[in-house]
Amino acid sequence: MEIDSYNDISNVKKEKFHCFYFFQNDDGPGVKVEGHHYNLEESGNFVPGSPMGELYHIVLVKDHPEDKEKFANLDCFEAILVEPVTYIIEMIKQGWYGIIARKTEHSHETVDLAVDKLKTLL
Repeated sequence: MEIDSYNDISNVKKEKFHCFYFFQNDDGPGVKVEGHHYNLEESGNFVPGSPMGELYHIVLVKDHPEDKEKFANLDCFEAILVEPVTYIIEMIKQGWYGIIARKTEHSHETVDLAVDKLKTLL
């Protein structure tokens, strides 16, 4: 899989975003990667990671082998990431789409909603 040629991944990498979405580009071939910042008043304080990196929610899906309107292989977990954009690039190369969201006191609420929505596409 390729990263969308219209979406400059280096721009996403330069800024320290709280959350990343990477899904099939609706406007053409490749994968669109977007970074977003939390409203910290709503999301609460960041949950500490480790000296190695920050703690993230990881939500991954793959294309369904027979139905292009569905996903397969939904996987959700938490992990400490040193460099989330590098992790995203490696996941894209392996055919995964998903959400990488830095963990806060309330981020699980948003991630749970996203997972529930993705489950409807399985």
